[in-house]
Amino acid sequence: MDACITASAAIIPWTGHAFRGFIVGLWLNGKLHRFATYNGARIESLQIFDDHVDWVLRNRQSRLFLKATRVQGGLLRGPTRLDMGQRVLETLNATVQVRLKTLQGKVLFDASGAHTGLEVMGDLSRLLQC
Repeated sequence: MDACITASAAIIPWTGHAFRGFIVGLWLNGKLHRFATYNGARIESLQIFDDHVDWVLRNRQSRLFLKATRVQGGLLRGPTRLDMGQRVLETLNATVQVRLKTLQGKVLFDASGAHTGLEVMGDLSRLLQC
């Protein structure tokens, strides 16, 4: 099965306010399954633990379950308003479990990926409150 995934969530500043935005794309056998703020998808659950991240999303056709392990990474400089002084922990050694189901419960995809890039950073309490 040919599959590739990218996923991101953040607090997005917009016209004097901010909102939790996200974009996830699962490329599966030549078809792109989109879960994003802009297309009406919803986060059903987002939990961040010391050793993993659990994320469940839903769009009009399906539900996506992600579980990414958090492993030791490297500290990199990250942007602040003044310079590149903030430290960001990133890794390319995480694993991710990906399961895609129809809303009726039929499993369309269930697999794990290794050597996954993962960064968990920022105001996580605010990201989880939304």
